[in-house]
Amino acid sequence: MIHRSYRFRSLAALVTCCLLSCCLLPAPAWAQMSQEEALEKYNAMLEQGQQQLEAEEYEEAAATFSEAITASGGASGPGYIGRATARKELKEYAKAQEDLKNFRQYNQSRDPAMLAAASNLSGEIYLEMGALGDALADFEEAVESDSNNPLYQFNLGKVYALAGAPDQGRKALDKWIEAGVDDPEKNAEAYRLRAQTYAQSGKFEDANADIQAALAIDDKDYEVYALQGMIAAIQEDWAAGAEAYRKAIENYEPEEDSDLPYVEGQLQRAAMLEEAAKESEDPEEQRRLFQEKLDESQRLLDALPDRPQLAAAKASALFSRGVAERQLGDLASAVGSFTEAIDLNPGLAQAYFRRGICFFHMGEERMAIDDFDKAASIDFATPHSALWKGRVYAQLGEYYEALKSYAQALAVSDRYTDAYVNRGLVYVQLGEYERAIADFNDAIRLQPTNGQHYYFRGVAYALQGKHDKAVKSLATAVDFDDQLAPAYLKLADELDAIGRSDVAADFRARGNELSNQVSQ
Repeated sequence: MIHRSYRFRSLAALVTCCLLSCCLLPAPAWAQMSQEEALEKYNAMLEQGQQQLEAEEYEEAAATFSEAITASGGASGPGYIGRATARKELKEYAKAQEDLKNFRQYNQSRDPAMLAAASNLSGEIYLEMGALGDALADFEEAVESDSNNPLYQFNLGKVYALAGAPDQGRKALDKWIEAGVDDPEKNAEAYRLRAQTYAQSGKFEDANADIQAALAIDDKDYEVYALQGMIAAIQEDWAAGAEAYRKAIENYEPEEDSDLPYVEGQLQRAAMLEEAAKESEDPEEQRRLFQEKLDESQRLLDALPDRPQLAAAKASALFSRGVAERQLGDLASAVGSFTEAIDLNPGLAQAYFRRGICFFHMGEERMAIDDFDKAASIDFATPHSALWKGRVYAQLGEYYEALKSYAQALAVSDRYTDAYVNRGLVYVQLGEYERAIADFNDAIRLQPTNGQHYYFRGVAYALQGKHDKAVKSLATAVDFDDQLAPAYLKLADELDAIGRSDVAADFRARGNELSNQVSQ
């Protein structure tokens, strides 16, 4: 946000510089005044307009500057810039840009400082409109005309940062920070924006240092905490990300004309909590984090106004709640949440997919298949729905349908390890061991340190009667995963089969020990 007092001080200086050079072409009402009297009245208007801007009396300021423009016969550079400033604050952007166009026509490069000010103001208007390309062109023009003005450098750096050009943005923001302007609001924003450019460049230590600098100036800026959360997410520090977004939500204040909660922040926090839960190995901690995700999602749903244009946001919150309910074991509630989300946003493929998983665990296999098909028809670029459909068919004993589903998954991604493994297991069920081994080999190629893949291959070799190959594959399985109890037990059986019962006993003992640990 542009700091008003700094901008208006700059405008006042420009007005003062231009007063002496202004030649009035008085309107008829001023015809009886001397040139000196007319100039004095004109100057008073400009000063009054400036005071009204500083007092945030924008409609009055626009009217006052209009009088000044009329008094000058339409040749008042300060009047056009002043009125454009007032109209910008009133969000009358088209009128403001028309004023700047008239100013440029009048000024004709006679005053570079005012031309730079006009370019900067035009850039600020475009920035508020979200037209980053047009804003960038104007700010570059302003800096080219006056590279020593820190405000122009700040605005240029801001647009570069927002446009994803970190090096250029950081260079311009450095100049603002080094200028030492006494403007706490803008200084805090400059540190935040520079932190964003560091993050875009992968310089997270520097980014976090700037975040701390921004918080030292203003520890209530929700955008700084949101940036901190984003950086934590990039680094996969999910707990830190969830905490940063908690602070962002706590400090968020909607715009004056808005009653919306911090939708993006609350959804992001819910996502961070889910990732933290997945990463935890403590079941109680997992449950606590998923409950917190559910609570955050529900808070968002409670805060969202019931308006049609918010349907997508509400659907996302319902989907988030459904994920938490499923992980907490409340499958029926999860199905309800996913269904509500689908009703609001029928294109939400993940809601069909997750509801399908719930149906699968509830024993509603055919409904699960329908949901996986629907998810795949919406999001055909991901293989997960086809994989799960294959699992459902396999559970139903419809192995050839399962094979078709796994083939669909691999057609989307030939590096989808789970599809190779699951298809290999179906081939084992069908007695097609060579094909099963080929699929397990593909899984090993993609994940060569996963012991379970070697275990499955060892089982397939054993079923073929190739005990020597089975022993080698199973031995590799326990080398990569020394907690894989089934691999130890199967290896013991295969060692017995080749006459190595002396060694087999040790592996069987270890397998039984691990199995008992799991069951306790």
